[in-house]
Amino acid sequence: MARNDRDGEPGGSGRDALPEEVGEFGVGKSRLREELETDGPVMGGPGMVRIGADRAVSTGTGGLAAGEDLDPVAEGDYWRENFRRRPYYEAEKEYSDYEPAYRYGWERAGQSEYRNRGFEEVELDLQRDWDSGEDGRGGWDEAREPARDAFEKVRARRHRNS
Repeated sequence: MARNDRDGEPGGSGRDALPEEVGEFGVGKSRLREELETDGPVMGGPGMVRIGADRAVSTGTGGLAAGEDLDPVAEGDYWRENFRRRPYYEAEKEYSDYEPAYRYGWERAGQSEYRNRGFEEVELDLQRDWDSGEDGRGGWDEAREPARDAFEKVRARRHRNS
């Protein structure tokens, strides 16, 4: 194992090399620890991995069933890229028209009370909560299919990971 300390030893790079192992980077490839310099507080916690300037991904500390591994940025990106391919898509609508229903679906699927339950089993509860919302969103009939899509996507991933 190579180690470059920060104490001024020759060859020191300011980074600590981790042990070489077979992993996602291949045999003999090491992962380097990297310090993140910021202008302010950084949100995150155990199991968070920095992957870019604007987001991090959870690496599985709490389990998707608890909603902790659900990345709302990734979910939004997925639906933003795919909403036009869905059978309920209407050409005059933009992603912003569907986004509240997608968000509602993926958020509810990550909640413990909906764990291991199918959409049809919880739909009446979801509809009641959606219709009682006071944020000016449309009716359940319009939101149902996008909410179902997002709910089922999260549920399917949870079952694949369990």
